[in-house]
Amino acid sequence: MAAVLANPIARRLLRIPPSYFVFIVLLATLWIARPNMLNLNIMGIFVRQIVPLGILVLGQLVVMRVKSIDLSGGGIILLIN
Repeated sequence: MAAVLANPIARRLLRIPPSYFVFIVLLATLWIARPNMLNLNIMGIFVRQIVPLGILVLGQLVVMRVKSIDLSGGGIILLIN
């Protein structure tokens, strides 16, 4: 283990959250299983649908950062979707 931590590239890779690697694997699997799913039109639709949820997640992150509680996120998602 000490040899791995001595390598700066390995140390940098260990700091990356595992969810990024899972996302890359899932995206590669999608591309292999259905290559036409990754065209620009479908990706544009996906981005348009996911942006409101991303904004809500960022808002909840701010609320959690100031150690507060906000339960209105579910209602907001119902309104915008």
